[in-house]
Amino acid sequence: MSLRKTTLFVIFSIFLLLAVVLSISLRSILSAHFRSEETQQSSLNLQRTRIAFENNYTILDYFSGDWGKWNATYEYVDDGNFEYINDNLVESTYSDLGVNIILILDLEGNILYGGSYDLLNHVFLPFPQQITETLVTGEGLLDFSENTDIRHGLIFIDDQPLLISVSPILTTLGEGPIKGSFIIGRYFTEESKQVVAKQVQFPVRVVQFDQSVNLENDFLLAKRFFEENTADMYSIPLTSSIMGGYLLVKDVNQDPALIIRIEQPRTSSRSTEILLLYMVIGLMTSSIFFAAIIYSLIERVILTRVLRMSEEVQQIAKTPDQTRYVSVDRKDELTTLGIKVNQMLDSLASARNETLLLEERLRGVVESIDDIVFSVNSDLSQIQFFGNAYQSYGIEFSHLTLDEMNKYFSEDMINSHEEPIRRAMAGEHLIYEWSTKINDQIRHFQISLAPLKNKADETEGIVGVARDTTVFKGLEIQLRQHFDELKVLYDVSRLFLATQSLQTTQEELCRLAVEQFVVEFAWLGYLNEEKNWIEPLASANLPIKFMDPLLISAENKPDIDKIKNKEIVVFEKTPITSHHIKVMESPYLMVLPLFWEKSPIMMLCLGVKEKPQLSDQRKQFFRSFSNLAEMALSNVILLAEIQNNQEQLQDLSERLVQAHEDERRWLARELHDEIGQYLTALKLRLSIEDFPTKEDQQRILHAQELVNELINKVRQISLDLRPSMLDDLGLLSTLIWFFERYTQQTEIQVIFTQNIERQRFSSNVEITAFRIIQESLTNVARYAEVEFVMVKIEFVKNQLLIELTDEGKGFNQEHLVNEQGSGIMGMRERVRLLQGELSIKSSEGMGTQIKVTLPVEEKKADDN
Repeated sequence: MSLRKTTLFVIFSIFLLLAVVLSISLRSILSAHFRSEETQQSSLNLQRTRIAFENNYTILDYFSGDWGKWNATYEYVDDGNFEYINDNLVESTYSDLGVNIILILDLEGNILYGGSYDLLNHVFLPFPQQITETLVTGEGLLDFSENTDIRHGLIFIDDQPLLISVSPILTTLGEGPIKGSFIIGRYFTEESKQVVAKQVQFPVRVVQFDQSVNLENDFLLAKRFFEENTADMYSIPLTSSIMGGYLLVKDVNQDPALIIRIEQPRTSSRSTEILLLYMVIGLMTSSIFFAAIIYSLIERVILTRVLRMSEEVQQIAKTPDQTRYVSVDRKDELTTLGIKVNQMLDSLASARNETLLLEERLRGVVESIDDIVFSVNSDLSQIQFFGNAYQSYGIEFSHLTLDEMNKYFSEDMINSHEEPIRRAMAGEHLIYEWSTKINDQIRHFQISLAPLKNKADETEGIVGVARDTTVFKGLEIQLRQHFDELKVLYDVSRLFLATQSLQTTQEELCRLAVEQFVVEFAWLGYLNEEKNWIEPLASANLPIKFMDPLLISAENKPDIDKIKNKEIVVFEKTPITSHHIKVMESPYLMVLPLFWEKSPIMMLCLGVKEKPQLSDQRKQFFRSFSNLAEMALSNVILLAEIQNNQEQLQDLSERLVQAHEDERRWLARELHDEIGQYLTALKLRLSIEDFPTKEDQQRILHAQELVNELINKVRQISLDLRPSMLDDLGLLSTLIWFFERYTQQTEIQVIFTQNIERQRFSSNVEITAFRIIQESLTNVARYAEVEFVMVKIEFVKNQLLIELTDEGKGFNQEHLVNEQGSGIMGMRERVRLLQGELSIKSSEGMGTQIKVTLPVEEKKADDN
């Protein structure tokens, strides 16, 4: 499309669009204005409707106030005189007042009088009891405690709306106290609706808010509006000429009850449509007229000059010449544009020269870098190198065809790049590693490929950069080797912290050596200088049980001296024998010395195929490994010695406790059997019959009492030392006997609970449990100052649980460490020997709790 046609189309389109926009805007503004006016008029009409509806309340309020504030009514509530009913509340009263319901209630809500009258048929009807129920639940209709104003509202009786008015019963002068309520009601019938319609001069229709059957759509919309909003008036157009107004009427509980609709004529709607039509026609006509004028001016002032300038630019483009420029006349924006075009032509010439200069600089940069820059065409038939870096790798020409590539690159080398090149041709940018052998040396490259696209975003080939990373790769390998060495040292250091046996630690060292040093086998031995051999202790990848000691040959004697000086040595062609039969031969055996102060000389022997190259750095690593291995082995040996000492100490402690118990058992038996028999014999020898005088008989009786007391003392000491029933009858019977005896001696009640009936335990467990309870109760009697103590014994999951609790004085647990006479140390030692647990909780004034847990094996008690 030519510039003239485009300009003409744009101008007329703009003006037409402007006319349309103005028309729509005016229509929206005017429509909104008239709609607002229409809504306001509808609101006024609805307010008139509300006033007409509430006129019914006004009339009823007048009647209820007139009858409620009357001395006759006031006296009737007090005396219940039926003359008041017969003289006043008769048929003519209902007809004259135009009411259907008259109701008189006292202050308690009791009905003193209730009448219902049919105004249409002029007959009395049964009084509907539903009225009183509704009035009682109504919001404050019968409550005149705060004021004596007349109230009114709407209720439903058998789905019929009833307008009621409630007045307090006072004297004619309006004085109290209030005696009750006088209520007048009138049904809102079709006749009432017609009265409202006549007053507002619009058709009126009333429906119940809860009605859902045969309800028109406009009522449904109004009902939904009132449910979702707090407003009580709503307006919507019913037709193009009728506007519907809706008024919400609430009942005595302020719940929606009725919807009153009035139908109003839309007088302004038609006038608005006609006005808008004339405005649209005028705007369209004006737009076309002004568009034609503006196009003529643009054609004369702008288009002609622009077209001329376009032709001159096309001529310059066909025959580029720096001396040709576009013509410039007048002094306006087009003149400025012509000047800018001429300046642009000058800039293009300068840019062309700068581009050539940048190309030269870029070529110099590419030639100066060490990376190989190359490009490949779309069919992968040609490759072009840029710069000079490619020549250092034996490539002679910068352009190579597919056949020439085979001269410099092997087929495997070309195939290794096939997948990355295919992905780059598909539009992917990628970087990958590649290695090859050049001049008998492995070279590593990092290659970056990217698609080469034209202006149409089509891939014409790929461009790539190959960077020689051989030096960095070597550094990476060294770094990884150092990391592996650190990992080995870390694994060895973990052996130092592990609590394993010496044999396990030695085997773990051999296993680590095989895994981390990548050797065929590893074994650990110690130097026996008397027998002149290395005796194996542990191994990995080698059966140690069938391995003979490694004999030291005369030629290896100097190497042994080096090992003593903690130097690493390498034996060549070392045979491995089993039962003096050669089973294998290691080409090289690298020996790491492992020994420390006052320890035998140990050696870690590593079987390798090739002679190890021990640089200073590598030697330092092996020394670090040896030092950590020595620390791990020495730590295990020291831990084993400590554990052995602890076991000996525990065994000694057990013997001392057992000896103590045996001594107490022997001493108790001696006291009971030997000394007890002597005392009994002495008692039998002391007879008063052998002494005739009264004084001698008194002395004999006194001696007999002393002997009896001594016999009891000996018996008590014997039982305290070791009750014999503990061995014969078991723990439970002994404890029951002991608690009874304890209560008799101390007057402290023992509350005992247990679940060990018909169960026996080992002798050590029973005597430990008894001694702990005995010592604890002794401390309670000495220090607690209580009247009772609780003892609990349970056998649960192969554990004997003992718990003693008192609510006495308690003590400060910080003093337990220095308290040697309380027997607590002995209790702890007994529990520790059985590998049990003992805990004591106490504080001053809060009592004491002792808990003991002993691991046991249950034994069934003897039936006897």
